[in-house]
Amino acid sequence: MSLDIVDDAVQVLFPVSEKLQLFRIGNLSTMITVGMNYHVIEGKQADFEEKFAHVIQALEAAAGHSNSNLWKDVSDNASYLITSEWSDEQAFTDFIHSQAFKDVTSWGKEQILSGRPQHKIYKH
Repeated sequence: MSLDIVDDAVQVLFPVSEKLQLFRIGNLSTMITVGMNYHVIEGKQADFEEKFAHVIQALEAAAGHSNSNLWKDVSDNASYLITSEWSDEQAFTDFIHSQAFKDVTSWGKEQILSGRPQHKIYKH
């Protein structure tokens, strides 16, 4: 299991829409990167990080998934970004509609998240 948490002064995250602009010229593929933004209830950060370890196991078993990372915002330690790379958008869609996804994300309803997660899809 690989779990990368970038913390403290290593990386400052800004809202994805302002920070990430992806330009690729030449060989265009159908590969995508998904940015999933989460904000947790203050004091629940360790719970979120622990639960994410189970999510990463489900991601690694999913068809079409290649890599995921968990990023922690240094200016708001209750704000996280998960970046996830997929072979194509259909593979990601199939995963988020799967029972495996439901099995590892039901914890969000258990008073860990302060709001609904938001995601964006970036095509390569």
